Amino acid sequence: VHVEQSKSKLLESQIAAATSTSNTQAAAAAAAAGASEILRGEMERLRAEVTSKGEALAKGVGELERLKTANKTSEVEAAELRKKLKTDSQSANADHSKLLDRIRELEQALSALEPKQALSKTEAAVLRKAADDA
Repeated sequence: VHVEQSKSKLLESQIAAATSTSNTQAAAAAAAAGASEILRGEMERLRAEVTSKGEALAKGVGELERLKTANKTSEVEAAELRKKLKTDSQSANADHSKLLDRIRELEQALSALEPKQALSKTEAAVLRKAADDA
């Protein structure tokens, strides 16, 4: 009987140890599963953040390229405007010179036709000033 009781206690002890080990393993598995879920959630959050930042970066790069293109266009337009301004300025200077020459011709013609009514120096200066201002 004593041997039977010892065997029974040993068996109970082994069952208790196995149950304890099993409970510990189950708790460890549950903890691992919980940690795994937490890590999956964190991974998903990080993926979403990386995707968001990547999209923002791509948008920024696109805007930078658009600005570079606009800047190049502006530089070309500025060069064209400078060239046009130079041409217009040269043309205006030539026109001004022609007007002054024409005023001198008219002064000479007028003084030849009407010596007594020739333009005074003051009147001629006023005409030249008007031509300069034009």
